[in-house]
Amino acid sequence: ELVTLTATSLDAGASADTLTIAGNLNPSTGDIDLGASSGLQFVQVGSTFSVPVRVNTGSSATAIQNFQIVLAFDDLVILATACTSAVSWGVCTTNDPPNR
Repeated sequence: ELVTLTATSLDAGASADTLTIAGNLNPSTGDIDLGASSGLQFVQVGSTFSVPVRVNTGSSATAIQNFQIVLAFDDLVILATACTSAVSWGVCTTNDPPNR
């Protein structure tokens, strides 16, 4: 969902400006974020949409070595049809159980 931010000066001139943005987060060290890093987080194309998963493992000195991410959803509404890892060491499974 797009959000419109408005800033108004408290000076006598009272100038104002607005900006419409999508509220996306960049994950902090040791955190994850779902959705695109810019624009709308999730964009539906027809009856499908992708859910990018971004992980910030930290610097090489403090990097997370192992982690597991479980995405739970209502399997009466959504069916995961594919899972693709962007890194060679990543492993994806879908629908095991059906709502994950």
